[in-house]
Amino acid sequence: MKTFLKFILLSILLASPDLAKRDYFLFSDFAFAATVSLRINEIMYSPPGQGSDKEWVELYNFGDKEIEIFGGVSKNSWVFVDSSGAHFLAKEPLRGSLIIKPKEFLILANNAEEFLKSHPNFSGNLADTTMSLPDSYGFIQIKNEQGVAVSQALWSQNLGANANNRTLEFTKNIFRESLRDYGSPGEENSVENVVLPPAPSPVISSLPKPLASPTPQPKPKTGKVVLNEISYNPGQGSQAWVELKNQETKEIDLSGWKIVQLQKKGETFIQGTVKPNGFFMVNLPGLNKNSETVQIFDSENKKIFEVRYSSPIPLDWSAARFEDSIWKITSRPTPEKENIYFVPQEIKQNFVPQELIPMISFENSSKVLTNQNPPDKNLLILKGLALSFLLSLCFVALKKKLTL
Repeated sequence: MKTFLKFILLSILLASPDLAKRDYFLFSDFAFAATVSLRINEIMYSPPGQGSDKEWVELYNFGDKEIEIFGGVSKNSWVFVDSSGAHFLAKEPLRGSLIIKPKEFLILANNAEEFLKSHPNFSGNLADTTMSLPDSYGFIQIKNEQGVAVSQALWSQNLGANANNRTLEFTKNIFRESLRDYGSPGEENSVENVVLPPAPSPVISSLPKPLASPTPQPKPKTGKVVLNEISYNPGQGSQAWVELKNQETKEIDLSGWKIVQLQKKGETFIQGTVKPNGFFMVNLPGLNKNSETVQIFDSENKKIFEVRYSSPIPLDWSAARFEDSIWKITSRPTPEKENIYFVPQEIKQNFVPQELIPMISFENSSKVLTNQNPPDKNLLILKGLALSFLLSLCFVALKKKLTL
């Protein structure tokens, strides 16, 4: 009966976005039986100051076998799913491992480095992903390489932990507000083995009358979309990929768009939408590891953007675009996130691809020349005078020799 009621509640919430303004319960792993002994164990969904960079979720291996999670962008990758979509995990953790041993934890953070600022003594497993956790209520999942949801959770603000430095911790088949500020990441939950007052009940009063559906606005089918990051030398088991970034303030329909590999003469068509200032991933198996010109065309076959690279990069690195159309290689690829420039001290940077800007209004084509210094006119004049003087001396010396 409990499982049935939970399923009904979830169905109501997901089908009625207007209910987001009300208070509801949180459950974990209720829709179906998971085949892996992994659960969502703790959630920081509402950090103080509305800082989404400080959102994080803790996974706990409650079984007696190791669980290996596959990060990166490949057919074997696990994903974190929230209200904004499915997000890949970092290929390598910032700390620890993506193999969770029995009775151990893994923290998935929206910004792992920000997480460490709030938890400087944390020494467990920590990896980056992308997440957007609403304050009112939310639903999240962890899916394995087969696309099967291994664990999931639904929460609402009446459970607590709303912008008060606390987290929601799982205990006795429900989530409760933590007893400690900043929660207990990587440790036993603070609410375990503690006598607590009865848990709040879900508040489901009469359903609101459905609002009149607004006239749907067609999504633009072209716009300011750039190639933002390229991984063209992937490691074993991974695929090459490119990341697109929407620089518009509106969602763009990418149906009918294509990615062209000019040298290979290959085309990859795209389906889907990209959110305002959001990212869109495209796998490009067989992308040349040494040189290629990668182009974006919209549904009307108009070239929107292109980039040419002509040098190899280290294994599992990426070429990333930064401000003013400057490209750099980085040892920390960031699919679906803002780019991070990081190169170990012992490795000398020797790769800067030239970005070719097509004739479009949103990008200044003169930026192509930003890294090229124009010749100094005065220096050219001085060099010309010096050359003339030397030629004159040679002529005089030759004339004297002939006279003698």
